[in-house]
Amino acid sequence: MKALIRFSVLLVVFGLTLVPGVFAAGSDPAETAKLATAATHYEIAQLKLESGEYDAVVAEIRKILDLDFGSENEGVLTLSVLNLSEELLNADQHGLARQAVDASLKAVSQQENQFMLLMFKARVFRDEGKVDEALETYRSAQKIVRSGDF
Repeated sequence: MKALIRFSVLLVVFGLTLVPGVFAAGSDPAETAKLATAATHYEIAQLKLESGEYDAVVAEIRKILDLDFGSENEGVLTLSVLNLSEELLNADQHGLARQAVDASLKAVSQQENQFMLLMFKARVFRDEGKVDEALETYRSAQKIVRSGDF
């Protein structure tokens, strides 16, 4: 049952729909292929988390980022990174969680995605007891909201 739930979450995270044995993510075959490839990297990252190979998780995240998603799938990219970063945080891998978020911040352009990543990064700092860094990062997130483009 746990595997079925994880598979369902994976489908939701990557915006994929199971249609009699086929993944469909819209009408663009190239984008569908990117999403399917990202899903495999995501699952590999999950396996690496389970085996304690935390550096390899960040390597898989970078592979997802390198797929260069279009703006319509940038939210999917952000959610996948946040899910994996949360797992790194739960494993007390604060530095690696921040690395994943920092790499993602360079890869996304939409304000709402930047905001979510900054909020998570601030939480990582806060969890580490780095109050000044957390405050600075929360303030960066506030600037995005105040810009009016949010």
